[in-house]
Amino acid sequence: MVVERGVKLAVVMGAVALLAAQPVIGRGWSGMTVAGTSLFLLFALLGWVDRRAIAVVLASSCFVPPLVWFTLETFNIQFWILWMAALLGAMLPDLLTTGWHVGPRYRVPLIMAALAVVVATPIVVAREIDFNPALLGDNPYAVLSGLPWHAAGWVIHVGATTLIGILWFDWLTGAPDINVDATCVRPLVLSVGVSALVAVYQMFVDVTFLNETVYGAQGRAGGALFDANVAGTLSAMAIGFTCFLADRTPRRPQWLVLVPLFAMAVLASGSRTAAGAALVVSIVSGLTLRHWWGGTAPKPAVLPSEAAGLVAAQVAGSHRSRRMLGIAISSAILIALIAVSGLDTNTVGPLQRFIPMLQSPSGQLPTDLLAELWRRNGYGTASTYLIGEFPWAGIGIGSFHLFGPQLSPVGALPPDNAQNWLRHQLVEMGVLGGVGWVLFAAAFTGFVATSRRAVDRRLAHLRGVVLAFAVVLLFGLPTQEVVAAVTLWTAIALLARSHPDLACRTAISKRALVGVLLVTAAFGAVTWHTAQTRLRVPMRARQIGWPYSYGFYGPEPDGAGGTVRWMARRATALIDAEGPFLRVSVRAPLPNVERDPVELKIWFENHLVLRTRVSSGEPVVTTVPVPKSVQHALLDIHVSRTVRPRDVDGTPDDRDLGALVAWSFANKP
Repeated sequence: MVVERGVKLAVVMGAVALLAAQPVIGRGWSGMTVAGTSLFLLFALLGWVDRRAIAVVLASSCFVPPLVWFTLETFNIQFWILWMAALLGAMLPDLLTTGWHVGPRYRVPLIMAALAVVVATPIVVAREIDFNPALLGDNPYAVLSGLPWHAAGWVIHVGATTLIGILWFDWLTGAPDINVDATCVRPLVLSVGVSALVAVYQMFVDVTFLNETVYGAQGRAGGALFDANVAGTLSAMAIGFTCFLADRTPRRPQWLVLVPLFAMAVLASGSRTAAGAALVVSIVSGLTLRHWWGGTAPKPAVLPSEAAGLVAAQVAGSHRSRRMLGIAISSAILIALIAVSGLDTNTVGPLQRFIPMLQSPSGQLPTDLLAELWRRNGYGTASTYLIGEFPWAGIGIGSFHLFGPQLSPVGALPPDNAQNWLRHQLVEMGVLGGVGWVLFAAAFTGFVATSRRAVDRRLAHLRGVVLAFAVVLLFGLPTQEVVAAVTLWTAIALLARSHPDLACRTAISKRALVGVLLVTAAFGAVTWHTAQTRLRVPMRARQIGWPYSYGFYGPEPDGAGGTVRWMARRATALIDAEGPFLRVSVRAPLPNVERDPVELKIWFENHLVLRTRVSSGEPVVTTVPVPKSVQHALLDIHVSRTVRPRDVDGTPDDRDLGALVAWSFANKP
C-alpha cells in the first residue's frame, strides 16, 4: 500500500507540475500563473471544508471559454488550465490523504497508463524544444511543427488532461458521502445546457457568435466551447445524463425538457460522430424509460397511513411522466424532420456532411466506404504506418497532431487525431505505453457488457453514455479536451461506484507492482532513446527535407575568401553534404579566454566527435567522415559561455556570441 500511495502522489505531483509549466511554456495570458494558482489554492481550501465545492467547478465547465473571450477577447486551449487547476484543487485534500479507490483488477492498468503519461510528457516536451530551453523564445529558424513553445504547450495540455481525468475518476469512485446527482451530474448537465442554448442561437441567428473559428466558417455551431465536435459530443452525452436525472423515485420528468435542446445542439454542431452518439444514447435511454408508459417504476416501502397519499402522488406523477416523455419524443421527431428536410438555418447538419461520404464524384455508391472510413482521409493510413515504425513507445504523447502524417508516406495533413482511440494510443504511446489503457478498456468493457445486477435501473442510462462514447472514439478523439474527458470519466465512475469489484481498496500484489514499474521503466527508456535519435526535431526535419537550424547567426567574410558564422551557446544545423568528409573549424575569440577557457563540444550525426577546452583565439579543427546515405548532415556545437558585444564595448550589437564556426567538405580527410 505504501508503494501505491507513492505512485498516486507521483501522479498528483505530475499533474500539478504540468499545470504549473503550461503558462510558462505556452506563453499565453500574462496573468495565467497568478489566476491558476489562486483558483487551485481557493478550491483546495473549499474542498477541504466541503467536498461539494466540486459542484461549482463542474457547473462552470462550459462558462470558461465565453468568460475568457468576453474578458480578454481571446481564447485558446491554454486557458483550460484555469478550470483544470480549480478541479484539481477541489480534489487535492482527498488525493493527498487517501490511496487508490478503484479495485485492483482495474487499478493495475490505470496506474500503468498514468505512469506512462507522467514519464513520457516531460521527455516529449524536452524533445520538442530540442532539449534546449533557449528555444522557448521566438526563434523562427527552429520552426518545424510550429514554434517549439507551441508544440511543447500542446504536449503539456494533452498530458495534463489525461492525468486530471484519471484522478477525477479515482476521486469520484471513492467519494461515498456525496450526492452524485446534486454534486456532479446536475452541474454538468446544466453547464452543457448553456452551451446547447448558445449552439441553437448560432444555428438560427448568428453562427459566428462566440464561434469565430474554423467551425464557424464551415457553418457548424460550437456552442460555448469554440469546438463543434466537442460541443456536439457533450450535448449527445447530456441526453443520457438528463434521462438519468429524470428516472428517479419519485420521478423528475421536468428534466426531459432538456432532451430536445440537446438534440437540436447536436444537429447544429454538424458533428457526424456526435449524431451517432446521440442516436445510441437516445435508444438506450428510451428503452430504459419504457416503464414510464405503464407506470411500473419501483415503489418504496411506506406505512399504511401514507398509502393513500402516495398512490395519488404516483398516479399524478405517472401522468406527468407520460406527458413529458410524449413531449420529448414529439420534439425529437420534429428535430429529425428538420434534419431530413434541410430547413434553412445558419448551420450545416450531420446528415448534410454524411451524405457526401456515400457518393463518389460520379454520384454512385463506392464499394470501399468502410475502407475509406478506416483510412480516414489519410490519418488512419499514417497512424498504421507509424505504429509499424515505432511499435514500442510510439512517437510521443500529443505528437500525432503535431507531425504524425508528415513522417509517413501520406505527407503533411492538418492537425487531427489518428482515426480512432486505439490507433491514437498505439501510435503515440506504443505497446509499452498503451498497454495500460488497452487492458483497462478491455476490463471495463467486459464489466459493462456482462454486469446485469439491477442495483439501480438508472445505471442503464450511464451504460448508454459509455457506449456512445465508445462509438465516438471509433472515429475521433474529443477526450483530448478536458471537459469531454471529465464527462466520460464521470459516467464510468458512477458505474464503478455501484460494483464492489470496481470500488474496492484491496492492495494489489507486489508482483503486479513490479511488473508495472518494469513496463514503465522500459517505456521511459525507449521514449528517451527515440527522442534523442529518430524523433529528435532536426532528424524529423531531415526526413521531410526541411532546412532546419538554430543558434547560428548569418555568414560573415573570414578574410580569406570564405565565410564564418558566429554561434550562440548552442547551435544546430542540417548541412548539405557536398563531400565524403566534413571539416569543422571553431574559434572562441572571447574576452579573457586565456584565464576563463571555453568548454567546446561538437557532435556529428548525434555522435560526440570532439570535446576540449579552448584557451586561445586559435581555431580548433576536426574532420569526420560523412555516411554515404546522408544528404543533409547534422551538426551540433555547444560552448560553455557567451558574451554580448553591447556589454563589452557599448556597441548596439546585443547578440549572444560564443564562438566563430566554419565548415567545409573535402574528398580527403
